[in-house]
Amino acid sequence: TEHQCNYIFRLKELDVGNLANFFALLRLPKMKEIKKIPRILQDTFEPSPVDPDTVPYLDKSREKQRKEKLKKALAESESGGGRGNAGGAKKHHKQEKRLPSAKRHKIDNLQDDLELEEDWKLLKKLKKGQITEEEYEDQCFLSHQKLQTEMDKKRKRKVKKKKNAEFF
Repeated sequence: TEHQCNYIFRLKELDVGNLANFFALLRLPKMKEIKKIPRILQDTFEPSPVDPDTVPYLDKSREKQRKEKLKKALAESESGGGRGNAGGAKKHHKQEKRLPSAKRHKIDNLQDDLELEEDWKLLKKLKKGQITEEEYEDQCFLSHQKLQTEMDKKRKRKVKKKKNAEFF
């Protein structure tokens, strides 16, 4: 979030370069607040000649992971996807999978109601003596599993409908 108390802490008067040197930063972070600060106050910063991507981990397994990650990033940038296309597509794909919270709550409430209704029917049968307690527990368990799979199918259908609606 952006800083709101401008009369208390004036970013435009803060000497960001000297402050960054004081904290021994390798480079200035890329933040919109820092971009608004005048260039004169940023010029006193001396970026480190050390490239953080070349500093190895002491732990060999972490170093191996870091190298693989760098290779993937390099391959993506060479393929033309880069951060803009590939990253945005993945992010958009994740958003399509998730239903809005109101719809998720509605589906969960519907599932709870159906489970309660099913349990009530089985309890009536148990009280009348039509089924034994073991059968009651088995049928309750099976009905819960059955309802869960049905509700999962409904969720998937709603996500597919939403995905199809975005394409048209």
